[in-house]
Amino acid sequence: EAGLTYSVNIFLNENESVNTNDKIYANWNEGMGNTLKTLEINFNNCENCTFINTSFYQTYSNINYNGSTFDKCYFGNAVMQNCSFQNALFQNNEMATSQFQTSDFTNADFYNNTVYDCVFYDTCIFISTTVSGGSFGASGFINNSMQGMSFKPSSVYATNFGGCNLQSANLVNYSSIMQDSAVSFIGCDLSYAQVVKYNLSHSNLSGSNFTFTNFMFSNLSYANIGASTFYNTNLNNANMCNVTGSPFVFKFVSQIGTQCPYKN
Repeated sequence: EAGLTYSVNIFLNENESVNTNDKIYANWNEGMGNTLKTLEINFNNCENCTFINTSFYQTYSNINYNGSTFDKCYFGNAVMQNCSFQNALFQNNEMATSQFQTSDFTNADFYNNTVYDCVFYDTCIFISTTVSGGSFGASGFINNSMQGMSFKPSSVYATNFGGCNLQSANLVNYSSIMQDSAVSFIGCDLSYAQVVKYNLSHSNLSGSNFTFTNFMFSNLSYANIGASTFYNTNLNNANMCNVTGSPFVFKFVSQIGTQCPYKN
């Protein structure tokens, strides 16, 4: 309450211990129909919490942030290890030079965030996650599960996807085609994915699976398609000029209206 100061002492019994990276979260819970409030203390658990203008700059391990909201926060040199962000909302945040390892973002929403020089790796989960607005730059997604993810930031540049499962992902850019983005998909599975109106010029697409992938109106000029599988792929109205490398499979591919259609 305004004008009041509270002091809380936490005592651990002999069977409990606190590790260096443990975090303690305190929440006020208001009672229904009266003025009674309770203070809830949790170790490494802040489910359905709201963080506004909060800075994250340490190591955070094994913390549950499911259903929480992060608004106008700053993640700077933060390390998130084995944390859960299921159904969380990230909006208007800045994430810079941070690491997210083996963390779960299932059904999370990212809106209008600025992400730079970050890495998401060691089987982070982005199943049915939505990314819209904002920007991703100089970042990496390594060996992640991203099936059904909707990835539609306003700008993407120098961002790599390596060894990721992007089956049925939606990367449709409804505006005009992006400028040089240098987005690479190396050793990824994009079968049944929608990659429409993306500028993949000079990108590395080697060793990836593009079975039933839709690349309509995308620019793949000068891209490396070596050892990739194009099977029942839609390349209609795409730009395939000066692609490099030899695909592992290129069969039953539609190239109606394609610039410089690829020939085996």
